[in-house]
Amino acid sequence: GSDFLQNLPFIENLAKAKVPIIMSTGMANLAQIDQAVRTFEQAGGNNLTILHCVSQYPTPFDEVNLLKLPVLENAFGYPVGFSDHTVGNESAIGAVTLGAKFIEKHFTLSHDLPGPDHNFSSTPTELLSYVKSIRNIEMALGSKVLKPSIKDQKSGEKFQLSCVAKIALAESHILEEKDISFSRPGDGLPPKMINFLVGKTLKKAKSSGAKFNFDDFI
Repeated sequence: GSDFLQNLPFIENLAKAKVPIIMSTGMANLAQIDQAVRTFEQAGGNNLTILHCVSQYPTPFDEVNLLKLPVLENAFGYPVGFSDHTVGNESAIGAVTLGAKFIEKHFTLSHDLPGPDHNFSSTPTELLSYVKSIRNIEMALGSKVLKPSIKDQKSGEKFQLSCVAKIALAESHILEEKDISFSRPGDGLPPKMINFLVGKTLKKAKSSGAKFNFDDFI
């Protein structure tokens, strides 16, 4: 917990025990976090997750500062997570988007129970929505590879554009730019071919809206 972050003998003993550690960083500055992490490492610990935490219950959105997550990851090289004391799902979704691999969320059976945590904690129904939102954003993050998926490629065949005759054109007509328009589907010559088409002579007449193909020209 964040209240134990400066208890360095405790952190040292945990490291020596070789148990996985989840280290919450509420109320701490960079130097204090660094000291705790170095104490852990010097005592032989290596299984560590660092949580960005704001020790306000509940935490208002303008105090969450999720941009600290990648800073923590870059500074220390360990997996990072988020100790979420906000109301709702938004902060957790943002945290996962920024690289959080671990989420801590308070859980309650009723907001009306006595104690400081229950009013902002998640009920069973809310927690189900919370976890579902996180799983959905994990799927949505997908891959960093800059190419369309197989399904997206298939969509391209229907939704991309082809060069078509803007008006009915007679046989032996020499194409001008004003003769060419663009229309779905994208299984003909793409719009980037317009400069290739201008100046070509038609072998046969083309009706309005008909796609151009390489074998249409003399």
